[in-house]
Amino acid sequence: MKFLFWAGVRKLEYVVRRMSKIILLFFLAVSSLLGEDFGSIEVVGPSAIDFGQYPAWEKRTAVYKIRNTGKGDLKILKVRKTCGCASAKCDKNLLEPNEYASVEVVILPSTIFNLYSKNIFVESSDPKNRFLRLNVSGNAKPLMNLTPDADLDAGRIKLNTKWAQTFRLEGGADIQLGKPEIKSNYPVEVNLKKLR
Repeated sequence: MKFLFWAGVRKLEYVVRRMSKIILLFFLAVSSLLGEDFGSIEVVGPSAIDFGQYPAWEKRTAVYKIRNTGKGDLKILKVRKTCGCASAKCDKNLLEPNEYASVEVVILPSTIFNLYSKNIFVESSDPKNRFLRLNVSGNAKPLMNLTPDADLDAGRIKLNTKWAQTFRLEGGADIQLGKPEIKSNYPVEVNLKKLR
């Protein structure tokens, strides 16, 4: 019985010594990280820009200023956009302490319509804020609104049967429409009437 007790104590001493070494290594690693200087990313000015209402066929550009507020260098790893309607880039890949950079976000013309809100993420080496979120929003008004939707599915129509679909085009009073262009494998007639 004494032998089993002594073996248990020896095993416990071994585990305690081993755990002490692991805890010591952990604290050394953490203290070395805390002592190291890191870059820190910050937006100077607004992080959200609203373009308001504008014609959808025009491009819109937002420029954000970012700054390294840390004591070490800040690496800009990537600028990530969440929509194919935009392009986004940063003018610098490395910022020294207190250095500024510009992030340019462009909403491409005729790629998005009506109300929108899109996020852009600046990925950096900042351990506390790896993904800085920027936002652009607006109301891109199309030249004309079409109701119902522009897609047309007539299904199967019997031979010599008339079928009609009505679309409503709404736009500004100064819009002049030309003759409709028709592309079809079958005879199609289109009439354009102005509504008051």
